[in-house]
Amino acid sequence: MLQTAIPEISLIIGDRETLNNLHKSMQVYVRELFEGGYELAYVEKRLRIGKVHQRIGVSPKLYLSGINQLQLLLEDIIDKNAEENGMDIKELKRMLQGNIN
Repeated sequence: MLQTAIPEISLIIGDRETLNNLHKSMQVYVRELFEGGYELAYVEKRLRIGKVHQRIGVSPKLYLSGINQLQLLLEDIIDKNAEENGMDIKELKRMLQGNIN
C-alpha cells in the first residue's frame, strides 16, 4: 500500500519530493541500524528525529505502524538471505527488535 493513500499520512508527507527525502532518510536509518555503534551521538540523533516527528504531527500510532512495517520488511529480507546462506540469525533479529522498538 502506498503511504500517501492514507489521508493522515498524506497530510504530513505532502508531496513527491518529501516522500523521496523520507526514502533517503530511511535508507540512512537502516544502514546506521546495522552498522552498530549505538553511542551517545546515535541516541542524540534518534531523539532529534523524534522531536521533528512530534513537531510535524506524526502521531505515535503512525510512527509505530511505520516501524512495524519496516521491521516486517527487514525480517523478510533477513530470513530470505539467511536461508540462502545457511546462517543462524537469532542474534541479528534480537538486535533488530531491540533497536527498532
